[in-house]
Amino acid sequence: MPYDKKTLPNCNVTGIDLDSNHIEFARKMSEKLNLECDFYEGDATNLNFTDESFDVVFSYTVADFCEAERFIDEQYRILKHNGKCIILFTVSSDKKELWIPTEESLEKLWFEASKNENSNINRYNTTVKDFLKLMDKQGFIKTKISSLAVVQYSPNNDDFSSELSIKQINEQRLSEICSVKKARKMAPLALTDAQYNEIISLINIRWDKVIFDYQNNIKTWDYTVSTVIAASRVK
Repeated sequence: MPYDKKTLPNCNVTGIDLDSNHIEFARKMSEKLNLECDFYEGDATNLNFTDESFDVVFSYTVADFCEAERFIDEQYRILKHNGKCIILFTVSSDKKELWIPTEESLEKLWFEASKNENSNINRYNTTVKDFLKLMDKQGFIKTKISSLAVVQYSPNNDDFSSELSIKQINEQRLSEICSVKKARKMAPLALTDAQYNEIISLINIRWDKVIFDYQNNIKTWDYTVSTVIAASRVK
């Protein structure tokens, strides 16, 4: 059963993230969707909540960036008796070759952006099995493991309308442009305006060609697939 504000409108939802920008984005989206939710800046390994505060704790793309034992300890601590802990892991992906301009200026941009303190996010090599063993140690019971393979991008799929396929292609374009914009924001002096504009132009040329090929029935068979494992356990 889904656990969210849309399917359970009378529940209280609290969101946590270390990044204030993510919190601000979440607040704006909840307002846009007319959903009443609370959001706080917080560390998933050191949460500012009393013991047994929640009926359900849910995380996605969080556990990989936390010290595993501390993360599991906090999940258990804030969860009520018989409450449910759900952790989603992205374990693999089958992606098309990601295209970006092979320009010296772009390499320089990535290098300079990597020096920004916001790039220093630790990623731990803890496996799903490791997390399940830690949950055993903590005392979680009633294990349920499921998986989901999500096709995020496949414009040549005949089940898709032309409108949806073009939208997918432009979402890929936007993702690459946003990545370059973010890198430049983190390293504003790395490139001249001309160098930056050239990179954006090359990205647009690439995706304009993908749209041209699609509209002229030239099959490229680009696709991306993300595989997610969901581990659900009870306190």
